[in-house]
Amino acid sequence: MKSRISNCLRLFLLAAVILATGRCDVPTTGPDFSYDTGLRAPLIFEKTFVLLGPSDTGFEALFDTTESAFDSLFYVDESDGTIFLEQLLDDIDIEALDDGMPQLSLDQQEITIGLSDLARQHFSSSYNRTLGVFRLDPDNPLIPDEFKQELPVLADPGGGETDIVLPNLLVPPIVNLIVLSDLRPQSVRFTDESAGVNAMTFELINDLSAHQLTSTDSARPPGIRILQNGVQVGSSTFDFVQSGTMGSAVISLAGAALTRQDLTYRLDISTIDGPGPILADPGAVRIRTRLSPLIYESTTVTDVPAQSGISISSSDLRLTNLDVGVEGLVASSGSATIRITNTLPVPLQMDYLEVMNTAPVGPYPSGHVFLRLSGHLIGAGATTEIPVDLSGAAVAPRISISGLFSTPGSTSSVLIDSEQGVFTTIEGNVVLDEVFFRPSGEVYESAGTLDIGNDDVHFIDKVDHVMFDSGSLRIDRLLNGLNLGFDLVEISIPQLRSSPFTPGDSLVLRFEGPSDDPGSFRFRRIEPGETRNDIRIDLADMRAYPFQNRLSYHVAARSETSSQTRSINLSDRLEASILIINAGLSRLKATIDPISVSVTEDMGKDGRLDVMNDAEALIIEVGELRKLSEQAIDGLELSGTELTFTTLSNIGASIDLYAVLAGISSDGSIIFLEGTGEHAVPPGDMPVDRFYYNGTPLRADQLIRFRLPASPGGGQTRRQTILLNGTNSNVDAFLSELPTQIRFVGQAILQAGGGPVELMTPLNLDASIGVSLPLKIGSDFTFEDTVDADLSSLNDLTDPEKDVNLTSVGLRLDYLNNIPLGIDARLEFLGDFGDVVVTIPREGAPAMILNPASASENGIASSPTAGTVEISLNEDAVRQLYLARRLRLRLSLLSDGSRPAYLRANDTIQLSVNADFRFRVAVRH
Repeated sequence: MKSRISNCLRLFLLAAVILATGRCDVPTTGPDFSYDTGLRAPLIFEKTFVLLGPSDTGFEALFDTTESAFDSLFYVDESDGTIFLEQLLDDIDIEALDDGMPQLSLDQQEITIGLSDLARQHFSSSYNRTLGVFRLDPDNPLIPDEFKQELPVLADPGGGETDIVLPNLLVPPIVNLIVLSDLRPQSVRFTDESAGVNAMTFELINDLSAHQLTSTDSARPPGIRILQNGVQVGSSTFDFVQSGTMGSAVISLAGAALTRQDLTYRLDISTIDGPGPILADPGAVRIRTRLSPLIYESTTVTDVPAQSGISISSSDLRLTNLDVGVEGLVASSGSATIRITNTLPVPLQMDYLEVMNTAPVGPYPSGHVFLRLSGHLIGAGATTEIPVDLSGAAVAPRISISGLFSTPGSTSSVLIDSEQGVFTTIEGNVVLDEVFFRPSGEVYESAGTLDIGNDDVHFIDKVDHVMFDSGSLRIDRLLNGLNLGFDLVEISIPQLRSSPFTPGDSLVLRFEGPSDDPGSFRFRRIEPGETRNDIRIDLADMRAYPFQNRLSYHVAARSETSSQTRSINLSDRLEASILIINAGLSRLKATIDPISVSVTEDMGKDGRLDVMNDAEALIIEVGELRKLSEQAIDGLELSGTELTFTTLSNIGASIDLYAVLAGISSDGSIIFLEGTGEHAVPPGDMPVDRFYYNGTPLRADQLIRFRLPASPGGGQTRRQTILLNGTNSNVDAFLSELPTQIRFVGQAILQAGGGPVELMTPLNLDASIGVSLPLKIGSDFTFEDTVDADLSSLNDLTDPEKDVNLTSVGLRLDYLNNIPLGIDARLEFLGDFGDVVVTIPREGAPAMILNPASASENGIASSPTAGTVEISLNEDAVRQLYLARRLRLRLSLLSDGSRPAYLRANDTIQLSVNADFRFRVAVRH
């Protein structure tokens, strides 16, 4: 500043000298004269002030927070820049509230796997004994001789057809199961088969000397038909049969039915010369029958005789549906059903029926009978089901059945069909005691859930989880009670995961191979009958996602492969006893019921917090309460008596903090900070009965409650400042007692209404008590800034005896005000000892007025105001300027009294000063 003003003056002196000496042709004698001139100096002062600072841009601050008086007095709300005047009385030293982190337990639970696939067996077997078809071979001696001989044929003299009558060729069928050999069939139906069976071939022999055989119509060859009871059974045609040759014709009996009556061959035969040649030589023309095997499909008989010894035995049957590898079983319970269907036309009486094993089962030898029946009657065409208890029975996969039946026969005609017979089915369902099988890598599986115990924590969403910072998953006992080794056993808990916690990171314990590698969750294979103890998995940094408070598990075991038969008692199991021990949680995302936790020490562990117990109370010495009045902010007025309770919390749950704040005055009197309105404590609130004063229970109205919102989660810290004033507490009365000590005990309720939370340890709740007021200006206050301004060089210019004399100075102040307050501006030139030598404007004159910035309804500046103020120094002031060594800028911030103005840390005022100097120059000759 001094340099700029001095330079301006030097410029003026140079100009004055030129004016005074440049008139060299002016007469040297004559009257003296003088004239006035001026010089507008450049900018001599320019500065921008910020309200709090210094700022990052280097602006000087109206309130310099680097000074000890202000370094801890202000707090700026980062959301809008508004300023709080804050004086910390003391911190409340609250330890981490990790007791508020719910604890989870997994009590010892059993997971098992047995050969459940073998424990229940369903088996079945069936076999049929049918009568079967009867094959009547051509050489059967019971066939009448006429079917084996050549029979003479005589033509009808009248030219008609000729008949040859033969006895019926049917013989009694020989079939399975029952005896029909003494019966003569009433009728027979042949099967539909025709390839080489069920046919009659006729050979026509012509021994006439010179005559060709024809039909009665000499233009056609001879023909033959078979008739029974006048009904044609079949027909065929021979070729023309020449003299001395033989012709043949075939009639199929496939599907045909014959009764016991005689058969008639009806021949249409003659010669080209008529029937005479045949009649003239009897025996020269003959016919012979050749039979193919005839197969009976059904037969009608009468009077089936009573008989016994009907066998339905079968020597080797396989039980189906048994599991692969099962070589025998011993049932603890269960039953079989013998189902016998009799499709014969006669009833059957069971004389006995035995089912036996064809191979040994453990101690039971081959041939062991495990099922025996007798005495059951099965009617003709009926089915009988016979239940049999198999408890204790030993059953092999292959069995044989031995059984004899008898029948009372039938006194009426019955139809005997080849498909008729006895149909037997054995079907069983058993629960096993023991199974004998050859293991071949079968896989056995089991699944279930593990209950996570905590009635106050609810995992209702699939993303809910906990993270462990300590603890172990312990398999306390792993017992293979089976006489069976396992090449692989996997125990997987899909909802227990390591980082990065995807389903693919689920915990899988594998027991296989020859050695242990716990770090990879691998352990050696499990041998028959082996027991393992105390297998531990470190849970640190693992997460559990116990949806609906359960962890699911899955066990899969692959058996060894062996050629030896293993005997397995199916009450034995592969068992694991599993639990979680010493679990500590570092993170919880779940829905919780309200959790109560002390924020100060409960030394007696009796649930009581006594504010006068030095071991339980936090004690705040209040020595700085009076310092606010000592702060050097001239004219600053704070509206109202207010106290702040400030918390920093990383707890992802809402907190209802119930507290006793007792103020102890120097005379020993006590007053409690009592909440009203939202900070009042209802008498029925749960924590009220925990608070005491010297052993006496405190009333609810002697407490205060602070409701703190949850932190954003993820361990982030939320700052919460609660302002206590006359509307929500008795703070006026509390502070008016000027307590020298404040005692604090507290109880916190996490998530008082219950609900979802996200907690991370450590659960920090830091608190402090202080005076904290919004910086709102209710009256005027003054700011000063002093700069160097040595004006001693003006000494000559202010001497009236000198040729160049400074007569006046004009100042122009330009401003841009972004503070919502009007400002009185004054310049004070100070002498060597800080004394005021010149005041601008002069003492008693109005100050330079800077208009306030436009403000919003809440009193915060919305847009800056620009302006210019001009003022002139009188001659007396000008003559005193040479005494100035420093320049002091005094800014008085003015309140209009209508409403408070809220100030922000970054509110600024920009000032610039220009000067206009006026001089008188005397010209002397």
